[in-house]
Amino acid sequence: MKIFQNIEDKLQKKYQPKKEPWKRKILFILSAVILLLLSIASYYQLNYMWANNDIWAVIGLFYVLSLMGLFASIFCSDFWVALLLGGF
Repeated sequence: MKIFQNIEDKLQKKYQPKKEPWKRKILFILSAVILLLLSIASYYQLNYMWANNDIWAVIGLFYVLSLMGLFASIFCSDFWVALLLGGF
């Protein structure tokens, strides 16, 4: 855990994101909506082949990123939530 604390301390010194209470809810909602849309896209690709098979790389990449956002919005500190949402 000390390694993660060191990483977090270095990132806080460099980036200094603004921590706000509404960011956790927004990150959770965005991640959940993106996961829902990706599930729908996966269903249509699997059953109807509406695009070529390269779309699986795009779906997989965004699926992993939205799972990271969902995990951070539930389990991580406000610093990580603010870092993932950016400086706004």
